[in-house]
Amino acid sequence: MAPADPTSEDALLGGKLVLRQPVRGHRFGHDAVLLAAATPARSGEHAIELGSGVGAAGLALARRVEGLAVTLVEVDPNLTALARENAARNSLGERVRAISLDIAAAPAQFAAAGLSPNAADHVLMNPPFNAPHNPSPDRARRLARATAPDTLGQWINAAALTP
Repeated sequence: MAPADPTSEDALLGGKLVLRQPVRGHRFGHDAVLLAAATPARSGEHAIELGSGVGAAGLALARRVEGLAVTLVEVDPNLTALARENAARNSLGERVRAISLDIAAAPAQFAAAGLSPNAADHVLMNPPFNAPHNPSPDRARRLARATAPDTLGQWINAAALTP
């Protein structure tokens, strides 16, 4: 997404969250709400969402669990900026931070971002899992949905925050 790409404002959780997201490309859906609802987080803990996009799952979790710290990790700097903006616009900026980092980054890069082993009580992710057949012409949708065979292992390693 280029900075000038159009965005929409969309409500989630019956209007308890309002998120800006690109009009084209991968957009959040009910899977983000289900992921947040299935995470047994409690106040005082830290959750990390890998591949956060505009932050839908992590922000929904932060909205549900008062006192939870959340780190949103997204490879696309434009989506990271939208996630940061979404945290602020929903008055969650004090507990939610968004960083731009590739899940395939070296452990030292995770550590430099404050994400060392055992940095989180919970890790949320909805990695791409489809074989790259009939890929979307839209780059953002393609990256969010299709993957090479070794990619799931990279996501699991990143979730474990181990080398």
